[in-house]
Parts: sequence; C-alpha cells; structure tokens
Amino acid sequence: MSTFNEQISNILKSNTTKAQKTQALIKLGITKYEAEYIAENWRGETFSFTFGVEIETVGCRFAEFTRAARANGLSVYGSYNYNHTDMQQFKLVPDSSIRGTDAAECVTPPLDSSNGGYESLRACCKALAEVGATANRSCGLHVHIGAADMTDRHYCNVFANYLWLEKAIESFLAPSRRGANATWCASLRNHQDAVLTATTKNEMYRALNGDRYHRVNPCAYSRHRTIEFRQHQGSTNFTKIEAWVKFLGKLVEWSKDHRLYEAIDRIEDIPFLADDEKAYFIGRRADFAANTAR
Repeated sequence: MSTFNEQISNILKSNTTKAQKTQALIKLGITKYEAEYIAENWRGETFSFTFGVEIETVGCRFAEFTRAARANGLSVYGSYNYNHTDMQQFKLVPDSSIRGTDAAECVTPPLDSSNGGYESLRACCKALAEVGATANRSCGLHVHIGAADMTDRHYCNVFANYLWLEKAIESFLAPSRRGANATWCASLRNHQDAVLTATTKNEMYRALNGDRYHRVNPCAYSRHRTIEFRQHQGSTNFTKIEAWVKFLGKLVEWSKDHRLYEAIDRIEDIPFLADDEKAYFIGRRADFAANTAR
C-alpha cells in the first residue's frame, strides 16, 4: 500500500490538469487552499543531483561515434585512449574487460538531473544506436552520483541501504548481474558486518578492502568525489538507463536522513519509490522471470 507522500507524488506526476490534481488532493484530506497551492507550485522532483554514466558497448567505432554524437549536439573528446580523466565532454575509450569486436566504453561528462542532463544522455544513446553499438553479457553500466558535499553519515547510509536492498534490486536486473555471477561488482553482503559498522568514508573504503569491484564502489569518492554503482547490466537503451539513474538518485537522496536495518526483498516494499516507479521495475522483474522460464 502506498504511503500518503507517495499518493501525493503520484497525483502531482499524473497527466491531468491542475484543477483535477487539486480535486484529487482534496480527496486525500488536504484542505482546498493547501491543495490549490501544491498543484499550482509543484515543479517536479524536489531535489536534483549530478550524475555520470559509463556505457560499455561492442560494435562502437571511435570515428563513427564521434560524428554521430556531434551531429546530435554533443561535444566529444577527440582522442581514443584509455584514461580516467574527468572531462566536460563525452568520450569513447577502449575497454579490455569487454568481450567482442570494437569493445569500448562511452563515458558522459558530469550531468545535472535538473538542467538538461537527461536530454544529453538521450542524445548519447541515440548516437550509439545510430552507429550500431550494442551491449552483450560482458558489458556493464556504471553510474556515478555526485557526492562532493556528502557527510560521512550520509555516505555510509547509501552503502548500508544498498546492501539491504540487494535482493530487491537483483530481481529487476539480468541474471548475469545477480549473486556471484557478476565478476566486476561483488555483493556488499560479502562484507556485511564491516559495511554496516563503518561510520566514515575511510572506514567504508577499508570495509571493502579498497576494492572498486563491488556493487557500490568505495574508491570513486577519493578520485571523483562520487559514489559509483556498478551492478546494472550493459545497455544502450535510454529508457532503461534513465530509470536506473533516477532510482539511484532517489536512493542517495533518501539515504540522507534514512537508514535501513533489515533486508527489503521486494520492489513493492522499497520506501523511496512512487507507485509508477515501482510498476516499471516490477515490469522489468516480470520480463526477466519470463525469459528465464523459457
């Protein structure tokens, strides 16, 4: 059953007029004056965040991607070489961990969720599609969420909350990214006691043995001032990538003031998702279940 705040959020995000939103809010028990004010002044999500995405691909050639990306209005770094340098441009770099022809990783610059970030990501995915880039089983999708101003408590909450949500998250990810199947993103549950007792960024780094190859990477903060999430399977599909980025953004925002103390195994019970967001991931869960059963 959805919470009161979720019901309000679902009404405000619905494709209805302000008058219809107002009436729906009144039915929840909100006064007419308050309902009119909320419907009039709502401008979407109440928080914003910065993010970056690393899209592992096959069949993506540097010259072709560069031309397609620039044609879609993106600025692209003009050299094809492996590097971890933070840039304000999109870049394509070789990646030896990917199996396949023309294996490469497409890296976005830092993007703003409330200032054109998703539009730039959509243009990037469009360019990848235009050159025939795809993702296979060896590909991953890595998302960085900005953490420059994050307190130790908030930072550690993110890791703890992800640990308790792992089973629910695994249910809407590919089987290749579940349990011990994912080579480059080990479960936080392998170090559960250390993760749950860490109270600072440095303690979290030590809790995961300074190893970046975990569901949540404890090394990204020192290098990029971000938290990196590594579990999602490879994809060049904008809708899927956007949904995952928004999921992580909400997880990080919610973790500022909330911490889980027991496992949540079902998507239906994830506390920071609205009903429509739960429905999307429940649909993804059903798709994987159907394909596994064949």
